[in-house]
Amino acid sequence: MAHLELLFFALCISAVICVDFGGRPLPLNDDGQPGCRTRREFGRFWRNHQDPSRYWECTAWAVGAEVRHCPQYTQFQEEWQTCVPEHMWQWSPPMSPPSRPTDTVNPCEPLDLPAPCPTTPCPPCPPDGTTTTTACPPCPPDPETPPEEPPPDNGLCFGPPPANGGLSCLPPTCTADEMARNLLFPSRTPTRFYRCAGIGFPVTIECAPGTCFHFAHQVCVNPQDWENSCSASFF
Repeated sequence: MAHLELLFFALCISAVICVDFGGRPLPLNDDGQPGCRTRREFGRFWRNHQDPSRYWECTAWAVGAEVRHCPQYTQFQEEWQTCVPEHMWQWSPPMSPPSRPTDTVNPCEPLDLPAPCPTTPCPPCPPDGTTTTTACPPCPPDPETPPEEPPPDNGLCFGPPPANGGLSCLPPTCTADEMARNLLFPSRTPTRFYRCAGIGFPVTIECAPGTCFHFAHQVCVNPQDWENSCSASFF
């Protein structure tokens, strides 16, 4: 009897190793939907191998992951766990998630774990951007209205505002004309700048460490070469 119990335990452990770690290559026609049968699959997003503008999220135990959509002109980069502008997206070989919706193997984990949200769907996000249910994830920021950046506190670049022709350094509206000009825009934080990923969709990009964005040169430069382009003194 002890031998049978030992054999069952070994089979159980092998099932966990097989299902929980995944990492098996996938055929090109497989979308890579997780089965949400292991703890590892919750609390993160999974790549959709057929459509890079979509990704998967586990919301209920042992139920196939739900599809999520990236904003227009962006694609999901699994390594960064976020949607990035199309020109920044990089392909990687498709790999299997820890479990699949068609799996029938018991992953040797308790099946009484609660879903991330007790209701389906979660309650609407209130105006202040917080959820009223503790089990629900935080409300995502609205990509069409990026939050205003606080003044910098790193003291890397200082400079008075220009006497004439200064810029507001607020997030650009990214009109069709601004898209056609292919400009980079300064922000209120010297180490960051804006790039239009699509009409009405600015994204914030960090300069390399120790550099600041120079609007006239359209590149990040050393602090001694930096000039303030903002119409007011924020620094």
